[in-house]
Parts: sequence; structure tokens; C-alpha cells
Amino acid sequence: KILSLSYELSKRQMWSRISSRYSRFSFAEIEKDNSVLEMDVFDSLNTLGEKIKIELGWNIDQIIASIDNFDVIIVDYIQRMEFEGSDTRKGIDLNMGKLSNLARDKNKIIFVISSMAEGSDNFKESGSILYMCQSAFFLKRITSNILVLENIKNSRGINGNNVYLEVDFAHQKIKEASKPELKEFI
Repeated sequence: KILSLSYELSKRQMWSRISSRYSRFSFAEIEKDNSVLEMDVFDSLNTLGEKIKIELGWNIDQIIASIDNFDVIIVDYIQRMEFEGSDTRKGIDLNMGKLSNLARDKNKIIFVISSMAEGSDNFKESGSILYMCQSAFFLKRITSNILVLENIKNSRGINGNNVYLEVDFAHQKIKEASKPELKEFI
């Protein structure tokens, strides 16, 4: 069971993105008018609905209270998660620490999505994200539909491995790609 928490998108936007993986329509088309969805897409969504719970804006206490009901938690994105106090950095640090403890103490998989400070390789507003996580990846677009997923931390293995991904953004589909030729970037 997956708990997917969004702090930026609505539930309609989240489900439109998921729906587009099964539909001939793009997520933007589905978001505008979900009546375009094919009947077999509804069957897929009903099956997924038993495994995924999408919620908006949950705070850390709500996550802690429901942790035993889920195997995987996705926090998208931590800088927008409500925190105690008025100091953004301390608030992110506190939330990140509690999520890290949940992963360890409850043996849960927790994905934390963050943003990087512009023009740097540091996490925005807080270094604790990289410090507390077990593995960290930096996702960067290198062509219109090719991304590179750089492994920047792996506490249980080799760091520095890159995976190239080909993305169909309209249908939210990703597949591994071979490393692009350097001449494409020159």
C-alpha cells in the first residue's frame, strides 16, 4: 500500500497523471475533461485505488498516525510540508528527522522529493535532506525527452552511477535509455 502526499498538485491533477499512463489521452487532456477516459482505464484506476491513497498537505503528525497502514510513503515535496515554528530550515530538518526515524523504526520505504538550490548541487533550504537519507538521486533534463538520474548518495553501495531515462511527459511514462552521444549536447 502506497501513501502519496502532494503539497503542490490537486488530487485531480495527480489522478490525471496516473490515468494518462493507461489512456491514449495526455494528462493535460484528462485533467481538463476526465470524461474522455476509456472504460478500461477506469478498471485500471479502480485496481490502483485499492493500493494507492493520494492525500494533500498532510503534516508529519498525520503521517506518523497512519504509518502502519502503508508500506511506501511518497512526500512530494518536503519544502512545502507544514512544519512547526517559523524557521524554514529548522522545520524541514525536524520533518526530515521524523521521516528518517519512521523509515528506520517502522521499516518503511519513504521517498522524499525535494528541489535543489539553483546553480548548485545542494538541496534547497536544508542540507539535512542529503545527510539523513539512505540514497539520493539528482534528476536533470539533458534533452527535450532524455533525463539523467545521478546517484549522489548511497549509504549501502556504490555512488556515482547514472541512469538515463527517456520520458513521455504527456503520458507520464519513463523507460531506461542508453547513454546519449555527447555530440547531442555540443
